[in-house]
Parts: sequence; C-alpha cells; structure tokens
Amino acid sequence: MLGAPRAEVAVSSSPWTFQGNPGMAYTSKHYRVLTTVDRAILTDRFSRFTEASLMRFAEAFPGLSEPRAGLEVFVLEARPEWVRFVAEVYGQEGLDRYSGIQRGGFTERGRSVLWDIGVQDTFAILAHEGWHQYEQVSMREPLPAWLDEGIAVWAEGFRWDTYQPDEAVFLPWANVERFDQLRRASDRGGLMPLEQLLTERPQQLIKLSSESTLTYYAQCWALLHYLRDDPMHREALDRLLEDAAAGRMIGRVRTRLGDRAARTASQRRTGTEVWRVYFGDDLEAEGTRFLAYIERVVAPGSKNRIVRGESPVE
Repeated sequence: MLGAPRAEVAVSSSPWTFQGNPGMAYTSKHYRVLTTVDRAILTDRFSRFTEASLMRFAEAFPGLSEPRAGLEVFVLEARPEWVRFVAEVYGQEGLDRYSGIQRGGFTERGRSVLWDIGVQDTFAILAHEGWHQYEQVSMREPLPAWLDEGIAVWAEGFRWDTYQPDEAVFLPWANVERFDQLRRASDRGGLMPLEQLLTERPQQLIKLSSESTLTYYAQCWALLHYLRDDPMHREALDRLLEDAAAGRMIGRVRTRLGDRAARTASQRRTGTEVWRVYFGDDLEAEGTRFLAYIERVVAPGSKNRIVRGESPVE
C-alpha cells in the first residue's frame, strides 16, 4: 500500500574499485551490490530495492523458498566500462556472447552484470535480472524460456512510493514499455501465435530483429498476466514452479510425453512440452484465447490504467 511503513534493510558498505575507477560495495541480507556509479539517487536505493524485489517472488508464487544469501550484482557506470568488465571476467567468449546487448546487462550463474541506463530503467533491469538470479540459484531445473522471461518482465513493473520516494511499490502492470510494444505489434499484425512464442529462443531473435525481440518480451509479459488472471492457469503455474524448484518438472514431462520430449524440455528450454503437461494440449484454442486477451489489454483507453499500475482487463 502506498505510504505503508517498510521494514528496515540492514546495509554495510565498503570501498570497491574496478580498473582504477572508484566505487562502493553495498552488502545486505541476500545481496552484494558492487558499483562504480556515483549518483546517490541510485546508490542510496540499490539494497532496499533488490531486497524488496527478491522477497516478493515468494509472496507472488507460493511454494518458492527464500533464496540463499550472497547474490552479486555489478552495476557499472556506463556501457564502455561494462564491456571492459565483461572482457576481464568472462573473456572473449563472454564478449561474443553478450556484446549484442545494447541496454541493461545479463545474469549468469546467479551473478548480474549491468550498467546505469537511467533511474527508472536501471531499477527495472535490476528487478528483471533479480528474477533470473533467483531462478538460477533456487530452481533445481531451469524453466522454459517463455516462462523464465515472462516472470522477469512481469517483475519490471513498479512505481516509487508517493510518500516514501526511496521505496518501490511493485505493480506488475505498470510497464509502459512492454505495453507500448504489445500495442504496436497488435496494430501491425505482428503478434506471434502461442506455439511460436513457446518455441522461440530470445538469443536467436536478437540476431534476427530487434523488433521481433521486443515483441517476444512484450508477449511473454502478457502471457504471465494471462496465466495469473485465470484461477485454473494460476494453480497450474504455481504447481509448475514448485515442481521446477523441487526437480520434478522434467520427470512429469517424461512420464506424460516420453524421454525425447523430456530431453528437449531440459536441454533446449523451448518448445511446447512443458506447456502441454501443465496447461493442456489444445494449443490452438489456448492461443486464440490468449490473443483475445491481448486485444483486451491493448484496447483503447487501457494505457491510462497501465500508467497507474492497474489491470486493463478487470
């Protein structure tokens, strides 16, 4: 609730440098944020924001446990410094893998490496990558890409508290960037059918088209809302996440669809296998309902509700 009191977040700080550039390390219960950014409006909020963003995953998705402590986030001052960091820590292989990223950063093995892209967007990326950190360190089995990215973009939505401006209020619908892309794709006939969305690899889309990549993420955002808005789908989603956390998801795919389907779901992290086990086999009918849901989301007048962080379909 806006203006509600927040629990204090204990934070310790110490000097940190990267290639001679002075910075600070901020340590809280679950995080160590290391940064060369020298803007108080960012650095004063890093620890409270990351801790609050992380804790809501267990609140939003029953069955998920509290993550381990010691999650690392690097926030570099600008992209050139970020590139130097990637080169030093991950080598040429890392540069080849991540050089196509033009905004934000990435998460690998529970460590996020970002750069400052402005106050609102930097914190949105912190929330996005915060989910990837949680998934990578807390799930025994990796989620399919459409769900992993769906929760990550769902996590981006927030507003600053009117009465406590340093505190975030997390509102998953408050994501104008994803909404605008969803509306553009809808207006231009560029929405992906559900089966295509489930089988696309975002890494490959980045190489083909930035527009297709943005549409993919916008539709994953809409898909997560679609699943959570329907009681039966939401129950299935919670069961899927709990199974992945416990290491049961791939076994359920194997039992239902066989070894080959289980290998595909485990190794490629794309495809319809996991969806079919948890949400049903009729992809055509489900896809029709999903596209109809998107049309309701982007209907005239709905952007005002998105700006307020309210559901446009209620």
